[in-house]
Amino acid sequence: MTGPSELAGGGGGGGAAAWGGGGGAIGRSGGGRPRSGSKVGSRYSGQVASTNHELCPTLRAQVDGSKVPSGVGSVFEIVIDGLAPEPVREAMRVGLDAAARAGAMRITAGNYGGDLGEHHFHLKDLVP
Repeated sequence: MTGPSELAGGGGGGGAAAWGGGGGAIGRSGGGRPRSGSKVGSRYSGQVASTNHELCPTLRAQVDGSKVPSGVGSVFEIVIDGLAPEPVREAMRVGLDAAARAGAMRITAGNYGGDLGEHHFHLKDLVP
């Protein structure tokens, strides 16, 4: 999560540019950063995912239970695919460092009950 939209390019972009740079791992979309968080499922047939309204800054005032803190203007979802756990772990480590240096206000992660793969990387293990 980053502050006002001026930081979005730097805060989200700085980290996203680094996510897949180590070989063996890649960010999946647009530099690895979809422009909003997503969730599995949609009310529209044929769509397997939709915007996670609880993590959408522009809907913060309209959504009960918004998870976007005051002052946050951008939320990026960064998806990393890899050939093995170690390249994904390293891409995450480098990306977390870059995002923090670029001004990210908050970084979180989700595992979705293991539905996205067998490996689970704890952010606390990836930062000094």
